[in-house]
Amino acid sequence: MTITEDHIDFCGRYDHFVLDSVDDLSFGTVGFDLMNRWVKVKCGDLEVCFADGGWMGWRDKFTKSTRKILRAIIDKYPEDEESNHQMKKQNKAEMATPRKPSDQI
Repeated sequence: MTITEDHIDFCGRYDHFVLDSVDDLSFGTVGFDLMNRWVKVKCGDLEVCFADGGWMGWRDKFTKSTRKILRAIIDKYPEDEESNHQMKKQNKAEMATPRKPSDQI
């Protein structure tokens, strides 16, 4: 993942995409995964969730690396911090809502 002031470029094992802007940003659980925290980024109609999957998913538990992803995005988009980067209870509840298996990441 590369985060610049004008876009976020993600190149994973199976996917590659570029987000031109950050419309909304939240942090919390996603779907049925209640153990791990995810960074949820909305850009227009696209909604993407990021988490550090290193060490078979355990690296974030010891190093808080997913929070570092969140902090890097907030640092690159500081003008939106007040409106878009607040950790609201509503966002956390929305992210923890179970979804259909087809909606899972």
